[in-house]
Amino acid sequence: MNHIYKEAEFYIFMNLNGPNTKKSKSNYISWLRFVVENFNNINESLSKNDIKNICISLKEDSSKRNKYKKDEDISNIKSALNKYHKFIKTTSHYSRTTDDILNILSNELVLSKKQEIEARIGQGKYRKSLLDFWGMCSVTKYSKIDFLIASHIKPWKDSSDFEKMDPYNGLLLKPNLDKLFDYGYITFDDDGNIIISNLLTKDDRQNMGVSIDMKLFIIHKEHKPYLEYHRNKIFI
Repeated sequence: MNHIYKEAEFYIFMNLNGPNTKKSKSNYISWLRFVVENFNNINESLSKNDIKNICISLKEDSSKRNKYKKDEDISNIKSALNKYHKFIKTTSHYSRTTDDILNILSNELVLSKKQEIEARIGQGKYRKSLLDFWGMCSVTKYSKIDFLIASHIKPWKDSSDFEKMDPYNGLLLKPNLDKLFDYGYITFDDDGNIIISNLLTKDDRQNMGVSIDMKLFIIHKEHKPYLEYHRNKIFI
């Protein structure tokens, strides 16, 4: 299945800019994926003219499809395309890490700027505290620590000064799991069992090395508020 350019970031964009329900956001993703499969141009170059032409084609070819045949369906797809168009026009080209570092440099915080930047990019005292706590990948027990990423459960930008450095707000993850967790495609319940988003296809799971029997090998009560936040606010 083809995917939308910056799909996970678009989902986060919808959290802030609507639609508000999880079902509506999932519908928008499904409609856009349908367009990708049929037109293959849902990316940063999408224009208003492209949206107009896509909708015209959808209407003209409606009799040849098994789904999205009604005017209402095409109107829904148009709404999703317009929302995505707004997203690509307003989203910064900087990475989230860069944005976080700029925020650090522009605000007065309790910790030193150097400590906070190092914590965000997986170095310094915070990474060391997670290495001391976990010692290996929190899920797979992979032990080559040079390849592991120190990942906040409750994101850095949403955390208090204490939470930013709290080792219970962190996991050590292999890069594939870190990316999926960071973007909300996987999360964990209070017993540490993995929860996989319905937006992650079977092929995605296989290619990213994710399985339903994965779990965190350590869970303390201090982890649970952070995991609950991730399930409610980040997981898609």
